Amino acid sequence: MSQWVLTPEHLSPIEDPDWKVIEEYLTQLDGEKRSVVTLKRKAKGELIVGGGNLIENEALYHVGYSYIVDDELEREEEEEGIEPVYDGDRIFHLIDPSKSDNKEYLIKISQLSNLPENMCVDKQIMLDAVKYFYKYEKLHPKLNWIEAS
Repeated sequence: MSQWVLTPEHLSPIEDPDWKVIEEYLTQLDGEKRSVVTLKRKAKGELIVGGGNLIENEALYHVGYSYIVDDELEREEEEEGIEPVYDGDRIFHLIDPSKSDNKEYLIKISQLSNLPENMCVDKQIMLDAVKYFYKYEKLHPKLNWIEAS
């Protein structure tokens, strides 16, 4: 298995893509033709990026991180010789703290979803989060992440 797997909506997975390929698919997100891309790092979890919907003249995205402990993840950690990233299932959402959590937007992530405004980030924040994960194999520590309850 490759270290990285990029899966653009409606397309076959791309193994070990470079940053240019990842960025190309992320910038294709428009909330219509393409509304979700996942980037999985073996034994480290995956980012799910969705949206691209134009809301109030700005493309907005949702970025979620998923680390689900299952047999495949445990096998990958063993193969890589690394300790678990977390001691159990964890899901995080990237947020923009300058936005409200009371207002909601309709964003397409494979299907239409109502999300709090603060979970809808602009393109640059989305790209920064994904590029950091790709480069350092962990969540960007200077961005704001909240854990799903």
